[in-house]
Amino acid sequence: MNALIFVTTPPSRKATTTNTQIPVAQEKADAANDTAAADADDLNVSMNRGERLKAIEQRIAKLKSDADTKAAAALSAASEAQDVRDSLDALRVQGENRRAEMEGKQDQLQSDAAKQAVQTVLLQSKIDDANRQYAQQQADAAGSANPGQSAFRK
Repeated sequence: MNALIFVTTPPSRKATTTNTQIPVAQEKADAANDTAAADADDLNVSMNRGERLKAIEQRIAKLKSDADTKAAAALSAASEAQDVRDSLDALRVQGENRRAEMEGKQDQLQSDAAKQAVQTVLLQSKIDDANRQYAQQQADAAGSANPGQSAFRK
C-alpha cells in the first residue's frame, strides 16, 4: 500500500523558501546590531564626557590648591618682610638715639682725634638717614604711580 500524503499550507500562511528566510533574518540581525552599536557609542561618549569632566574638576582643584599655597606663601613672605622692616626701623631709631647721645658728649671730648672720629660717625649716620628718607620718597612716588604694587608696603 503506497499512499501519498500531501501537506498543504493554510491560506493565512504563505510558503517561503529557505532562500528568502535567510536574508530577512540577516536584515533583522543587522538592524539589531546597528541599534546595539549606536547605544554602545552613546554610552561610550557619555562615559568619555564624564571622565573628561572629572579630569577637569581634578585639574581645577589642583590649580586652586596651588594658588592657595602660593597665596599663603606670599602672605608669609610679606609678614616676614614687614618683621625685617620693623627690626631695621628699630635699629635706625637706636642709631639715631646713639647719634644724639654722641652729639651731646662731643664737647666733653679732649682730643681732636676723638672729636674727629665722633664727627665722622655722626656724618655717616646723617647720610644713612638721608638715604633712607630718599629711598622712602622714591618708593612712595612709585606706589602712587602704581597703587596695585604697594599692597604689602607699610
